[in-house]
Amino acid sequence: MQDGLDALARHLGEKIDIFSTWEKIIEAIESGVKRKRDSMAHAKWKTVEAFYDESLSDLRSVKNAWRNPTMHFRRTYNEQQASKVRDRVRDFMLHISTKLRGRPVRRVLGA
Repeated sequence: MQDGLDALARHLGEKIDIFSTWEKIIEAIESGVKRKRDSMAHAKWKTVEAFYDESLSDLRSVKNAWRNPTMHFRRTYNEQQASKVRDRVRDFMLHISTKLRGRPVRRVLGA
């Protein structure tokens, strides 16, 4: 996830601190998305809006459903649940790879 977060943030012109909280990282990415939206013509933005919406949705899902409860010792996972988490992270990485072609994304996806 870290490589994907970093690639998405760099794509948006944001620099993230790997030691920041997920909330701060998501806020930085949201700020980059807002700046991108504000700088684009409305019709052009509509062609890329879904990409950013889905990326942010995936990030919030991982943060809220899986990352926070696990890191704060409120939840453990059986094999099926862990597979679901892995799949969601993979979905995020595959999704951002449709627009981002940096080395970190290729490395994580094994391309």
